[in-house]
Amino acid sequence: MIDGKDPAGHKCCVMPTKEWDVAQGRDTTTGAITIDLANVVDGVTLHGPLAAPGKEFTASGTGTVVGYPNASVTFTGKVTPRDGLHGTLEAGANGALPTGRSITFQVDMQKV
Repeated sequence: MIDGKDPAGHKCCVMPTKEWDVAQGRDTTTGAITIDLANVVDGVTLHGPLAAPGKEFTASGTGTVVGYPNASVTFTGKVTPRDGLHGTLEAGANGALPTGRSITFQVDMQKV
């Protein structure tokens, strides 16, 4: 994890976990592919549509982030089994964290 933008000084408290659970699913009726990223920030799972494996996607969710309820968390990036997970994670874009400002991280993770 590489720090990104943190105008409100949330780095002391808001930190993504070091290992995420990544799962892709396909609706056999429609063919739609979805992705779930679990264990991103304690208690928050992200979900979103995936156009195709290896394509950029956005997954989002809300939850309690360091004691603040209904905080939005969004990841935008790409994932492949060979290259891992790469993109930007943003927590608190909906103003739910103190000062109403979000924090972002640059994510570069490999499959373990």
